[in-house]
Amino acid sequence: MVYKLLLSCGIAIGYFVSFFIATKEKINLTKISLWLFAFTILSAFCAKVGGIIFFNDSWENLFSRKGETTIFGPIFLLLFLYVLYAYKRFKIISNLIPITIIYFSILQAFGKLGCHFAGWCYGVPVKNFWFCVSPSPFSQYYNLPIKLFPLQLLEFVLLLLFSAFLVYFYIKFDKRRNEIPNYFFLYYSTHRFLSEYLRGDYPPIFFSLKIGQILAIFIFIFTILLSIIENYLSYRKIRI
Repeated sequence: MVYKLLLSCGIAIGYFVSFFIATKEKINLTKISLWLFAFTILSAFCAKVGGIIFFNDSWENLFSRKGETTIFGPIFLLLFLYVLYAYKRFKIISNLIPITIIYFSILQAFGKLGCHFAGWCYGVPVKNFWFCVSPSPFSQYYNLPIKLFPLQLLEFVLLLLFSAFLVYFYIKFDKRRNEIPNYFFLYYSTHRFLSEYLRGDYPPIFFSLKIGQILAIFIFIFTILLSIIENYLSYRKIRI
C-alpha cells in the first residue's frame, strides 16, 4: 500500500513537471498526457518482461502480480526510444523524449522511496552505521539480528537531485536538449554499477560482476557509441 501510494505520488509529480515544461514550450497537453500514460503502461509491462529475461522468472507470471520485475525493462525501452530519437524516427513523439526521460527519472526516484518505506530493502548488512533498516520478510536476512544499508533511500535522494538537474538543463539550455538522453543513460549506468556493491539481494555471476553491473556496462558503452555516431553524422551533414 505504501509503495503504491508513493509511486502514485511520483507519477503525479512527474505529470506536473511534464505539464509545466510542455506549457512553457507550447506543447499540446493532450498529446503529452496520452503519451506519458501509454509510456507508463508499457514501462510496467517491460519491467515484467525484464524480470523474466534478466532474472530467470517464469513467463507464467507475465500478467500476474507474482514474480520478478526490474527497472532494466523500462530502461531498455527508453534506449530503444532514444535510438529512434537520435536518428529522427517516429517524429510524432520525438520532441517528447527528453520530457519522457525527466518524467521517468522522477517516477523512478519515488519508486525507490516506496520500496524503502514498504520494507523492501535489499542493502548489504552493515554495522555501526548512522542510519540503517531492519530486513523485511522478503529479505534473505529476515529474522537475523542484523541491520541493512538503506540503499533505496540513498537512491531516492540521488535520483531526485538528478531529476532536478535535468529539469534545469532542459529549461536553461534549450538548444542542447538532445543531450538529455545521453546524460540520463550515462548517469544511470554509473549509478547502477556502483550501487550494486551496496546490494545484498543477489550474488555475482561473471568475474565478480552482478547482472545489474553487466547491464550497466552495456548501457554505458552503447550510449557512448550512439553519441559518437550521432555527432559524426551531424558533422558530416554540416560539412555537406
